[in-house]
Amino acid sequence: MPKRPRQVNEAGSEFYLGPKKRITVRAWKGVPLVDIREYWKDDEDVEKPSKKGISLTADQFRDLLKYADEISNVLDSME
Repeated sequence: MPKRPRQVNEAGSEFYLGPKKRITVRAWKGVPLVDIREYWKDDEDVEKPSKKGISLTADQFRDLLKYADEISNVLDSME
């Protein structure tokens, strides 16, 4: 998958995972969030976030990262 550069805009910092998935780091009501979400295009070809995704607080995201090596090992064992 080709990497697209990080974009910073009014929504926050966006990192692309593919044509329909991205990670956005943003604040909502003053709470920093890591939003992992699928996007769709409307009739005018404008990308919009879908309900398919999850928002993690900074603490939840850091907890997820603690499992990164273990998750990678499980994935490797499945291939």
